[in-house]
Amino acid sequence: MDKAEARPEKIVMRVDKVTVNTLEIYPPRLSVEVTGTVNSGGWSRAVLVPVKSNNDEGMLVFHFVALPPNGMATQALAPIKASITVDKPANFKEVQVVAKTNTKAAK
Repeated sequence: MDKAEARPEKIVMRVDKVTVNTLEIYPPRLSVEVTGTVNSGGWSRAVLVPVKSNNDEGMLVFHFVALPPNGMATQALAPIKASITVDKPANFKEVQVVAKTNTKAAK
């Protein structure tokens, strides 16, 4: 097993920006792009993990997670980004992205 695979993903420190675009295909899909900040260098494999969403309210919720550094890392704030494409609910209202210190939403 690869060392990175053995380490669990952890929620990133902060969400800075969430962008949502509707892809004009059938069935319609949403492209969600997120930028954020981690508290050190060496974070990798950032992803958005779907959380059980309340489809009745048209809300999609994601946790912003990544693999933390293994060993020594630069002790400085660093940018990180992730994206995901998902089916667009018929009653879509907004996407919420959750990080350790904040939550941001976009429509």
